[in-house]
Amino acid sequence: MLRILPAGPLAGAVTLPGSKSVTNRTLVCAALADGTSTLTGVGDARDIAVMTDGLRALG
Repeated sequence: MLRILPAGPLAGAVTLPGSKSVTNRTLVCAALADGTSTLTGVGDARDIAVMTDGLRALG
């Protein structure tokens, strides 16, 4: 098991390549993070919409 301990709060901006799998992973990370996360340039692929709907359903 890999255990990652938080060193402290993070702040900043990250630019990721435009990919459906990276976008879905980023959506999950944003859903797990405290506070507000803003994603820009998110594509409109079906699997991204399904992930977004699923995360919204979880609250």
